[in-house]
Amino acid sequence: MSSVGIGLKPFIDKKLLLIRSERPTFTGLEMHLVDIMKLVNTFKPQVVVMDPVTNLIAAGLAPDVKAVLTRLIDFLKIGQVTTLLASLTTGGNPTERTDMGVSSLMDTWVVLKDIEGEGEHNRGISIVKSRGMAHSNQFREFRLTGKGFALEDVSLGEFGGLTGAARAEQEAKEVALSLARTQEMARMKKLIERKRALLDARIASLQGDFEAKEEEIRKSIEETETVEQERRTRKIRVAGLRQADKKGGGMKKEPAESEKEWELRLYVAGQTPKSLAAFANLKRICEEHLAGKYRIEVIDLVQNPALAAGDQIIAIPTLVRKLPEPIRKIIGDLSNTERVLVGLDLRPVEEGRRQA
Repeated sequence: MSSVGIGLKPFIDKKLLLIRSERPTFTGLEMHLVDIMKLVNTFKPQVVVMDPVTNLIAAGLAPDVKAVLTRLIDFLKIGQVTTLLASLTTGGNPTERTDMGVSSLMDTWVVLKDIEGEGEHNRGISIVKSRGMAHSNQFREFRLTGKGFALEDVSLGEFGGLTGAARAEQEAKEVALSLARTQEMARMKKLIERKRALLDARIASLQGDFEAKEEEIRKSIEETETVEQERRTRKIRVAGLRQADKKGGGMKKEPAESEKEWELRLYVAGQTPKSLAAFANLKRICEEHLAGKYRIEVIDLVQNPALAAGDQIIAIPTLVRKLPEPIRKIIGDLSNTERVLVGLDLRPVEEGRRQA
């Protein structure tokens, strides 16, 4: 059997293997059985292979052949000799019957059958039963190669299992399909990464534009408040120089500082660190400079966003002085005490600048 990559001569030389070729028609069924038993007793093998047992039919009737096989199988089982019997089927489904009718006596039943199709002749192998042992229920392709026999998994096609060239073609299609799917997944991942990068860049750009616009508006408000404060300060000084309050014309006498009540409204957006700092700084400034003369109202725009329109709030946190009039606004966390005092009209602009 060297033609299929199986070298048996070394085993024969070491007397580990004995090959005996003899037709049962030469001696008859009984003498053939006796010869086999003598060989087994003399050689004392661990494994006996008979190929094929269907040749016994040529030497006797089916009942006689079954009786001889039954005796042979029992003899080998008693001697604890592993036996492999090859049976050629002449028709019908080989998984349903054997010509010898002894399949029930065997522990394991393996079927090797021919498969013709797609212009090819292939072989398939499967295990019908294996008494008391776990075994595969899969049908596989049986191939004889230059290195011995090989078992190949059968590919599943549209019309069932595929063997030979059809199996190889199906496997090539599956590999190509798998590669195409892998490439498509890689392409989709790259597309997602590009879209995410574009989105992040757009968000960063919008954030930068917003911060720049917010800073511009804040500076504009601060400049407007400073100009207004300076205008009011100059107006008060001019009125004092002209003693307009004594003449009863022009400006109305403002109430004394001790009589003023300060109504303050602080706009925040939730419990953020900046909002909490703004409230703490405002509370501290009011206790130091307006003790007993102020009232603070905190408005959370997260809970009541519509209230922002009333005082035209564009940034947070924002402090609005409702009373005494005129209304004043200060944006930020109120950490700059001098700026807050000037913004609330508690300290003139020049004095605040000198102390700063």
